[in-house]
Amino acid sequence: MYKDLIYSTERATERSVSEMEERLGIKLSAHFREFCQNFGNAKFKDAEIVAKHSKLNQSSYGVREFFGVEKVGALEIENWNTDYIAFAEDAFGNFFIFKKSEMDAVYFLEHETDELDYVAGSFEDFLDGIVKANYDDLPSVKNAEVWIDPEFLKLQKDLGNA
Repeated sequence: MYKDLIYSTERATERSVSEMEERLGIKLSAHFREFCQNFGNAKFKDAEIVAKHSKLNQSSYGVREFFGVEKVGALEIENWNTDYIAFAEDAFGNFFIFKKSEMDAVYFLEHETDELDYVAGSFEDFLDGIVKANYDDLPSVKNAEVWIDPEFLKLQKDLGNA
């Protein structure tokens, strides 16, 4: 299902994935390596993953973009936990991560509180859990008019958020 929600990709080479592993000092799962080589920095539209075992009482998380191999684990963020390897983000600047000490599981990192939420037991399960976002529970708005800064709207369209 996740493949149907991707609107932009940039494949990685076997060599660049190996260089990423070497830079990070880790061994990636076969599924993550394959994803990088087939989809690279995939950008998604209207994608989410349901957090079935959420500790933060979050039912789902939006999935906006996977990072290219040069950005995986290379974020320059103050006070970043060096055990975390960020590989994707949502539309609000939060991250999906692996822990170097536990490369199998996928977690969601809420960037403002540094809280972690368990999302999936493996990268394969993470991908299998990505579905089209369901907006049915949002209230409908009738006759609403808003002004949006044209530059901000263009940026959001470029990011796939509008």
